[in-house]
Amino acid sequence: MSANAIYLSGLGRLPRAYMEFANGKDRREGTIWPFAVLLYHRVDACRDPYSSAIPAHVFDAQMSYLANNFNVMSLSQLLDRVEQGIGVEPRTLAITFDDGYRDNYTYAHPILEKYNLPATLFVATGYTDTFRRMWNDRIADAIQHTDRGFVTVTLPAETLTLRLDSERSKHGTMLLVLEKLKSLPESAKQRVVDDIVQQAGCTKTPGDRLMLNWAELREMAASIWEIGSHTVEHRILTKTSPAAAERELRTSKEALEEHLQIPITLLAYPNGKEDDFSQSVKGLAQSAGYRAALTTVSELNGEGFEPFEIRRISPWEEQLPLFAVKLEWMFWNCTREVRRNLRSWREEKL
Repeated sequence: MSANAIYLSGLGRLPRAYMEFANGKDRREGTIWPFAVLLYHRVDACRDPYSSAIPAHVFDAQMSYLANNFNVMSLSQLLDRVEQGIGVEPRTLAITFDDGYRDNYTYAHPILEKYNLPATLFVATGYTDTFRRMWNDRIADAIQHTDRGFVTVTLPAETLTLRLDSERSKHGTMLLVLEKLKSLPESAKQRVVDDIVQQAGCTKTPGDRLMLNWAELREMAASIWEIGSHTVEHRILTKTSPAAAERELRTSKEALEEHLQIPITLLAYPNGKEDDFSQSVKGLAQSAGYRAALTTVSELNGEGFEPFEIRRISPWEEQLPLFAVKLEWMFWNCTREVRRNLRSWREEKL
């Protein structure tokens, strides 16, 4: 049966109904039921194959579904409940955005306000209030707008000659280059990006501002958003020296606190895969004054979760039935162990 059929038939709501029943039956104060943290980057007016943005109407439909079916709270509220021993209720999730794109203000902000949903925005401060592009956006812009037929990508272990003679080949080349470059040390990555931009003939500074400015951030922070750090230059912290990583963590926190006049206690690791943070990096984050840090490891969080390794899920599904059914069944699967543990606890009390 397809996700659309499951959604329309109401079968996708069965996990929710049973979880609500189980919560009433198997209830223990302080229980941390599995919770999700959703990760978004951009929201735009329409689908752009050269960006990570989801269309605004898709985001609106997803937020409407969350508002009507889940307990949505800010990350700080969620962490407060855990630290105070209150626990986390079933079907709880938080919404996050990474990087600090201007379209978060233009499109995501009014939608979240419409549904009164809190969210957390992690900002790479080196790009705030500037016309600079992050390295992935420089690659996307260069490939999208070039009239060259190919590009040569010189990597440490290989040299690739990639086609740019159609929209399909451009899109495929962009995805391949982005994936190849993620694993490079930061200095090597920047050299390759500069070379690709030069070959594409797109060296002119863009005239439009892609990232948020401080005034927009202040307005968002005064509304439903909490703000966190995504470092300064979005450098992968395990691929820089400890001293450079410490500067990225400390300087971004200081800049946000100075401009916004609020405490900054949350961090999202750039890229955020398991190789992109380490015990050393977690220690640096804790020493810099953060209370928690988020990854991009795709899992729900639950009892015994590590505050400096919070998992997040990227909802790429544009069809609401697929988004809804996937989320429902992820919660269902992760709560089975909690229900078993609660039953064991109740039996021991008898």
